[in-house]
Amino acid sequence: MSECEEGERLAELCRVAVSLGAEDARVIEAKEVVVGNWVRLKCQYGCDGYGRSLACPPFSPTPEEFSRVLGEYRHAILVRIEPPDLSEFSLFCHDLMLRLEREAFLRGHYKAFALATDGCPYCEECNLESCIHPEKLRPSMEGCGIDVFATAAKAGYKIGVCKGRDAKPSFYGLLLVE
Repeated sequence: MSECEEGERLAELCRVAVSLGAEDARVIEAKEVVVGNWVRLKCQYGCDGYGRSLACPPFSPTPEEFSRVLGEYRHAILVRIEPPDLSEFSLFCHDLMLRLEREAFLRGHYKAFALATDGCPYCEECNLESCIHPEKLRPSMEGCGIDVFATAAKAGYKIGVCKGRDAKPSFYGLLLVE
């Protein structure tokens, strides 16, 4: 397959992301995903989800493990999501990214793998032993050490910290795709 054909197939996945409810989606090179050990520290010291979900640390891949996996991909699609209802943002983001992963797989991208922001939204309380929704379980971007702010900025998104309750945040998902 030529680079042009490959680029068009990836651009089509961006259009699919938007049709599923994303605000925007951009193809990036996998090496542009920024991974840092400090990100996982923010999970451990500051997030009330730490240790409460199999999608989050200490259960999720470490930054070192994720960096190795990332090295097996050439491309990723960074998806910007503005959920219609902030009280359901995690479920909306996860569902959208899982549907995008499935679409990518069905279109021949057999290595497609989705990550979303935040912990797993599918159970009120994780049993921390054996997931009852393994087909939906994906690690959080932050839990794997992805610096979402730096990655989004590299992709050309204007991203900043919400400084008030009236600010409307954007959330991001990442589809690793070949």
